[in-house]
Amino acid sequence: MLLRVPDKNVKYALELIEVAESDFKAAKLLMNNKLYPHALFHVEQGFEKLLKGILVAMGLTEPKDLKREIGHLVVRRGLFHIMDRLARAYVEFPKEISNLSGITTSNDVAKAFIDIINRKIKETLYSQSFEQEIASALWSGYRFKLELTILEEEIERCALSKADKRLINELVDKACRVLYAMDMVDEVPICVAAKIIRLVREAGNELNISAEVLEKFIERLLDQSARYYYLSSTYVVLAPIMFILEGFVSKFRYPEPKGWTPVRQIKEDITLTYLAKQILNHMEEMLALEILRAFIKGEIETHEKAVRIYNTIRDWIIVRAELDY
Repeated sequence: MLLRVPDKNVKYALELIEVAESDFKAAKLLMNNKLYPHALFHVEQGFEKLLKGILVAMGLTEPKDLKREIGHLVVRRGLFHIMDRLARAYVEFPKEISNLSGITTSNDVAKAFIDIINRKIKETLYSQSFEQEIASALWSGYRFKLELTILEEEIERCALSKADKRLINELVDKACRVLYAMDMVDEVPICVAAKIIRLVREAGNELNISAEVLEKFIERLLDQSARYYYLSSTYVVLAPIMFILEGFVSKFRYPEPKGWTPVRQIKEDITLTYLAKQILNHMEEMLALEILRAFIKGEIETHEKAVRIYNTIRDWIIVRAELDY
């Protein structure tokens, strides 16, 4: 959970989303002209840019470091970036509070506020329940890697076969298993945000900071937490799709010595082409890119559906903050 992301990250993330949108538009034009290998290549490129844009928007990598840190291994390396950030977010939270203007103008009170939160974080870190949550998240990430391997084998078996309902259901089932393996990792941002909000309230009460001022500060935390959670969840949902596509990116472009020729063998009726068409149509119907832009820019109110999603996440964090762990 980040309190702030540099403007340059937001700008670059939006640029990546814009290029991804162009890739998807190109893919649809190519599909309509029966140039299926080229269309699938642009779909894969679009998803790669979407995932990279999310990582940059979350502050998990800098625009200048994107090629070195992530490269083309967006799913695997991006996942590790998210897990590493989540593991450190709770401990590093006090360091991220560089501006307490919303709480107090007194340096002494600000220092006391951070000291109390530091103490409470250390107490929580040594608690058995917190260790179990982090361990569960890390195990979930390990299980995710195992499920990716299973998914890769299934893709090799049926992605280039003629599309039929059974094969498509099998592939989707495998992708869903991957998503299931990520459930705990996906939930950790909510847990971390809820714990931090509880600590902020406790620290504010100890220092007799007015409830009105404290709640304004918590509102900022809720805003950033909800946006961070949406971005990480979107990454988790898109990751298996990207994984399916990236395994074939070279096959979309180049013939192989053993007789593989993309133009002849990647046709409209294969499973991969069918899935790509469904994904493009679904994203367009769900207004996925518009909502993603709204969350990255922090302009949730500009999109009705984004507002509903945002409010649901906020309510979830508030409920978790009120529960006893």
